[in-house]
Amino acid sequence: MKGLLTFLAGFGVACAFALLTRGRARGMGVRGAAAATGITRLDLNSASQADLEALGIESTLADRIVEQRPYRNKLELLERYVVGQALYEQIKDRVSVGSDEATKPIQVAS
Repeated sequence: MKGLLTFLAGFGVACAFALLTRGRARGMGVRGAAAATGITRLDLNSASQADLEALGIESTLADRIVEQRPYRNKLELLERYVVGQALYEQIKDRVSVGSDEATKPIQVAS
């Protein structure tokens, strides 16, 4: 009986770990190991592509984020279709936009 309980406890832990890491391994834009680098918050308008990659964002998406600058707020990542909803949900608490950009007037092509 004790052996069965030990087996079930180990199996439960393995299943929980698999569920927690599953979304990262599906190619949603964030690398699993790199997402835990300890970087807390990056400014979307000043972070380098390497900084964004260190946050766990794939190279092609980091390049797209840099190309679409400036941002007035981080929701523009979704509004401009720069990243998808799944990636945005993973990075939204780790990115920001400086207050200088948020107060600038919108540039309209003439």
